[in-house]
Amino acid sequence: MVSTERSVTSHDRATDATVPFAVVDEVLVPAERFYDAEFFALERDKLWSSVWQLAARLEDVPQPGDFIEYVITDRSYLIVRQDDGSVKAFENACRHRATVLGTGCGTFHGGKMVCPFHGWRFELDGECSFIYSARGFRPDTITPEHTHLVECQVATRWGMVFINPDLSAPGFDDFMDCELATQLDEIGLDTARVDWWRRIRIESNWKIALEAFLEAYHILTTHPELAPGHVDDEYNADAMSYCVDPERGHGWINESGVVSELMSPAENMMVNNRVMLPGVEGWLTQAQFDTMEEFWARVPDELTEDEFLVQFHAQVYVDGEAIGVPVPPRPSLGHAYVFPNSALISYLGNTLWYRFLPDARDPEVCTWEIWCLSQRPVGEPLVRPELQELAHQRELPPVYQQDASNMELQQRGIRSRGFTHDVYAPRYENMITNMHQLLDAYLGR
Repeated sequence: MVSTERSVTSHDRATDATVPFAVVDEVLVPAERFYDAEFFALERDKLWSSVWQLAARLEDVPQPGDFIEYVITDRSYLIVRQDDGSVKAFENACRHRATVLGTGCGTFHGGKMVCPFHGWRFELDGECSFIYSARGFRPDTITPEHTHLVECQVATRWGMVFINPDLSAPGFDDFMDCELATQLDEIGLDTARVDWWRRIRIESNWKIALEAFLEAYHILTTHPELAPGHVDDEYNADAMSYCVDPERGHGWINESGVVSELMSPAENMMVNNRVMLPGVEGWLTQAQFDTMEEFWARVPDELTEDEFLVQFHAQVYVDGEAIGVPVPPRPSLGHAYVFPNSALISYLGNTLWYRFLPDARDPEVCTWEIWCLSQRPVGEPLVRPELQELAHQRELPPVYQQDASNMELQQRGIRSRGFTHDVYAPRYENMITNMHQLLDAYLGR
């Protein structure tokens, strides 16, 4: 069931007594949720241990034996490509004395995971295949139950690897059994590849950082270059519709009206794309941008603005076919949120996918990762991308610098003694409150 409204369900209310700082009014979110140590620990123990979460890209493990470590709070998991091309995930700890088997990313040569401490060996599927001097152990402690690696649920979709450490949790198909999954299928993620992958430390709670991408209400003030010359309500906040999945927490934003009476739809697109090309790096390709400018130069002498919109987008598809890089049909989906900690924007076969990871110990610090994805020739082999660690916000593209600044300013302000609750607009920020209410349902289990 999908709706644009979100009300507190009986399930949500049932958690109020057990969840500290619970959301009992759907538009008032207690400030402590963004810095309280007890709440942070509850997320670690109840959310991240039992929710489906984005762990890796398939490019991270292109060949059998390749692995990447996924770290969330104080827990480490190994994502491992199998000999048959499938992917498995394990708790990253030798069953002997818990030594981590792999850090960062790399390859388990010879198809074996070998503990660097005492040499226990594991097959790629997690089976313990060799115990050094096994005769020295009590037999009942080295049975498969005690020696095989602890496995997680794994699902691959849209070029991503999702895991759930809880083997008893509903499967990924149930987690994504909603309209959003259908829309994500349409934007070409399976044929996209990573152009760049960046990571930066942000001085804010992971939810504050995430929330910056769950509403467009901030555009006029935070990104004024996207609304040039507009003052206050001249930029229509109601041009976007916010849809939520109350059961699973996901959400998406569709453009459903006229953004501005000062700009035509064609002018608005031109302004948006001219800002976004350098502002986020990856919203559209340079070739697509050049095609847009070529067609815009023919307005109004040769083309009306409506003709420009139609012909520009049609040419993008023609150009893609000509070079063997088909562009997916233009979907309505532009912005989306995958519960609990991923968001994305997509346009003309290009996608920027964000992941927000809490710090291991500090609730007021998180890591923001960005994958920039674009289309490739069908069948292009997977190549492991290189992670770029950014040291300062000024290394981000300009639009992202504006977002990052807000994240840290909000975290500082939310500690103010007189500030008790974030106040959200149900018309524009319901994706955020929907997220918080489903979070409470996980924390109350």
